[in-house]
Amino acid sequence: MNKAHYKTDDFPLLLFDSHCLVCDGFVRFIIRYDRQKKLKFSGLHTDKAIHEIENRNISIPQNGTVILLYKNHHLTQSDAVLGVLELMGLPDWTIRVIRALPQSWRDGLYTWIARNRYRFFAERTSCPLPDPEEAWRFI
Repeated sequence: MNKAHYKTDDFPLLLFDSHCLVCDGFVRFIIRYDRQKKLKFSGLHTDKAIHEIENRNISIPQNGTVILLYKNHHLTQSDAVLGVLELMGLPDWTIRVIRALPQSWRDGLYTWIARNRYRFFAERTSCPLPDPEEAWRFI
């Protein structure tokens, strides 16, 4: 397995299930509205991602998760989604309102969506290619 590491300028980096239509839709939403282009993306099951997950001892729930990697820490599940929204510049008051909900509720909703995503939406059999002007954001 390739043990290559992500470079410092690869962060913040969102690891996502590239076969999941919900995850793909979330990434497309980010690309559309991340005006400052702060985020980069990588498939959750790439060699680099697996190596990084193992090095950081990140536990992945059975139903999967998105992982937001920073250079020295990471966020998963609803915290990762909120981290992405913060990076995209969602108003602070909106983030505070969402964070006011107990994490168990936020993660419970996240887990329910993750568990049922292939039931509600089809699973991709291949990874879609990014638009050429956005390809640099995919690692």
